[in-house]
Amino acid sequence: MLISRFLTQTGCSICLTANGAEVLEESRKRIPDIIIMDYHMDIMDGKDTLVSLKKDPILKHIPVIIATGDAFLESRELMMAAGASAFIEKPIDYKFLIKVLSQQLHPLSGELQ
Repeated sequence: MLISRFLTQTGCSICLTANGAEVLEESRKRIPDIIIMDYHMDIMDGKDTLVSLKKDPILKHIPVIIATGDAFLESRELMMAAGASAFIEKPIDYKFLIKVLSQQLHPLSGELQ
């Protein structure tokens, strides 16, 4: 909820989902510019959701940022191998979030203002 409020205040249009299956369902209805999702989710966890996103020809190009409080390096390596574009740690550092969003959304044009 905190990330969604922050992004809304910066002018982003967002869609909230409750679990990994909803991420896939909503992404197919309205293809997002970027997906920020938790590593630990109900129904489908972050890894399974990420693998499904990257297998879908329509969705595979979307950058996926994993938000996690999981400090285990193995989890991060697993997610990167599955196709994650970046990680942000909880609690969220909003300056770092802006930097990551800028890199993923505008890789050649510099940082968001």
